[in-house]
Amino acid sequence: MTASRGRANSLYVLFYYLGGSIGITISGYAYTFARWYGTAVLGVLIPAIPLWAGITEMRKENANRVYVPKL
Repeated sequence: MTASRGRANSLYVLFYYLGGSIGITISGYAYTFARWYGTAVLGVLIPAIPLWAGITEMRKENANRVYVPKL
């Protein structure tokens, strides 16, 4: 049990720092090409991606439901 917690923790830390390094690199490119406007647009687009994916997933789940009217 302890070994699996250690592995889970190491994977969490790995992806935490990978995500941070990728994010700061993309932000640097956005700032280089479009200054603060590009950085602000990136700051809006990055959270919009999982929001869009979640809404799409919810729509698919709702489309698969069968409506049964109450009597």
